[in-house]
Amino acid sequence: MKKMKIMKKICLVLLFLIGGMQVASADLYTVSNIPIAAELNSAKEARSAAIQNGQTDAFWALMKKMVDPENLQLVPGPTEEEIVDWVQHVSLANEKNTATKYMATLTVRFHENKIRDFLTAHQIPFLTQELPSAVVVPVWQREGNILSLEDRNLIYTYLRDQYASDTDDKIVIPAGGLEEILWVKEAFDNKNSSVFKNFSDKYETETVLVLTLDEEENNIKIGIHYVPAEPALETERELQISAARFPDVFPNMWNQIVTERRERWKRLKTQNFELAMTFWVQVPITQLSDWRTIRQKLEKAKALENLVVRGFRPGEIWITWQYKGTSVELNRQLKPLGLYLDVSDVGGAWVLTRVNKGNGS
Repeated sequence: MKKMKIMKKICLVLLFLIGGMQVASADLYTVSNIPIAAELNSAKEARSAAIQNGQTDAFWALMKKMVDPENLQLVPGPTEEEIVDWVQHVSLANEKNTATKYMATLTVRFHENKIRDFLTAHQIPFLTQELPSAVVVPVWQREGNILSLEDRNLIYTYLRDQYASDTDDKIVIPAGGLEEILWVKEAFDNKNSSVFKNFSDKYETETVLVLTLDEEENNIKIGIHYVPAEPALETERELQISAARFPDVFPNMWNQIVTERRERWKRLKTQNFELAMTFWVQVPITQLSDWRTIRQKLEKAKALENLVVRGFRPGEIWITWQYKGTSVELNRQLKPLGLYLDVSDVGGAWVLTRVNKGNGS
């Protein structure tokens, strides 16, 4: 009986952990605070139009969260029917209306699998997890003294003012109370970095970013450490900057740190297409000799495999090939050949066009 109770507890813990993992993953597919407004013949019509337009805005906001800016242009615009199919749940807040107007704030949750399938079908790399939230603990060590969460620590003062309101960086700055100052002191005095976990527990963040600044004469060394450790995100810098100039230089440096954090996380958590996929490609031509020229160019693209002509139509040839990688990487190889692969409106196919005629021939 006792053993059964223990097993039951273990199962409950596992269910809790699995449930927590699902929620964390699903958060990526939720877009909040989309302002919507419309004015039509009636408040009912305006409401329907505002929600419909808002769902499209939410989709593009989701794409900006999931897709690298370089690849965003490759995302084909969805139809209204697709948007309706992809939306899992909609909620409204701050609703206001008159006889003909409607305004509100929209939150949309999208179906995870349908969005992933859509991006995978178009060979567009995407983020598989949302950027983790982090509480930042800046520690300034000057001549052996530790300036942790207090006004004499200029970096803490700057960050506290910087993150007074919500930002997209998912960064939290501690309140700087006595308890937190003692945590920092204990961590450095006893060399016990596990104490920093108290910050993530208190502020309900996934990680703690410990920003250390060691000042010795004119040399300032910056260290960035994550708790729990994320080796791929660790970095250290050494700067020859005087303490007097440092507060003026730090804002740009901090923006760079935030950008690197975001970009490194993207590289770690971006979907890679490991399997060779078959591309159906439409090749517009004016005469048969065009195809012979294009084929010669394609044969120089070593990454392409199993190139097969599938059919001829007036003004076009349909081909398939297999390629392991993303369309972005493929276009990098095709560009020197004077070719470009673009998204087609026809059933998930692609269109191969010629650019900069004469190059790569």
